Amino acid sequence: MNIDRLFLRAIYKFLEDNKQRTIQWEDVVKSSFEMFPEVFGFEKYKEWPDSGKIHFCVRRCRDQRHWLLGDIKTGFTLTDIGKTFGSVKVENKTYVDIEKRKRGSGLDPKLLNYVKESLLYRRYLKNPVNFIISESELRNILKSTMETDYRTLFRNLDYLMKVIKDYGKEELIDFSKKLKEKVEEIKEDE
Repeated sequence: MNIDRLFLRAIYKFLEDNKQRTIQWEDVVKSSFEMFPEVFGFEKYKEWPDSGKIHFCVRRCRDQRHWLLGDIKTGFTLTDIGKTFGSVKVENKTYVDIEKRKRGSGLDPKLLNYVKESLLYRRYLKNPVNFIISESELRNILKSTMETDYRTLFRNLDYLMKVIKDYGKEELIDFSKKLKEKVEEIKEDE
């Protein structure tokens, strides 16, 4: 089941439970998040709903698929086909296309994904104890050139480490420490 169908299910359930024909924006956000927090929550702050994700669901369901009518001022109602899709109960918790959307729209999740999918990180995972990194590999993973000064390298690494910590990506912490060792080694050479 994709994110838009989960969104419809949340709206349908709210309308049925409250015996209403329309749902207001705040209720759309609240019911979507309460029913599917792992889908409609922020990646970094999991206890809060990501209204941006929900807004894109509204736009797709209303403007492209015609499953929803209304707007923020007047409230939203489901079309007949929207009611049909919304009435389908979610039995298993397997969501198609959700992982891709959960990464979020900001640069931080993209940075984490870039590092996790890099060849350098994969090489590190094969042998963390004997992992050796070249200066050019370090500069590449930190999105810098060979001319980039030490302070900028350190700033980029510091930012990466902050993002790793903020997003709770424990699996990347030791890797980032290896990167830090190499940056400090470069500092000594300058």
